[in-house]
Amino acid sequence: AGPDFWDGTPVNYSTDATQSFMGSRAVLVDGNSTVSQRINIGPSRFYTISFYGKRSTSAAVTAGARIEVFKISGNQFAATDVGSYFTTCTKGGGLDSNELDLHFDAPLDSSNTPQYARGSCVFSSPADAVAVRIKMYGGAGNAAAWIDGVQVEENEFMTDYADGYGGPGAN
Repeated sequence: AGPDFWDGTPVNYSTDATQSFMGSRAVLVDGNSTVSQRINIGPSRFYTISFYGKRSTSAAVTAGARIEVFKISGNQFAATDVGSYFTTCTKGGGLDSNELDLHFDAPLDSSNTPQYARGSCVFSSPADAVAVRIKMYGGAGNAAAWIDGVQVEENEFMTDYADGYGGPGAN
């Protein structure tokens, strides 16, 4: 199992306090690994997902999140169904055409040192949506990215990260 209620397939998986950006740890995932968490949501609402990502080396590496939306029946919506409502996420951008996708290449500073950057996207939940599964990934193959500060919020915009489980801004 992954950190703080996250499930994973940790082929190459690490938490390292020296790599954290927000909180006390970050997770390193590569193209062979994901960590995921299922979160209950409400129907017909806007949600924003955001996270911080950093490549593990100076080589170009993508940090990403795949978003699966589930119906009351337990079946997964197709990304095109969710995207027909509203989304700024990529439709079918993951390995599975039923997933929404958020990904970006984290920047390097002037010394070619990897830096954290924050990405976000918004989607509206269909009328019979009850849950999402967020699957964090990094790169392809052995290319890895650090992921930190994952946040899902019920609103149409990203807010400051809220560390913890119930503090201001935490859902």
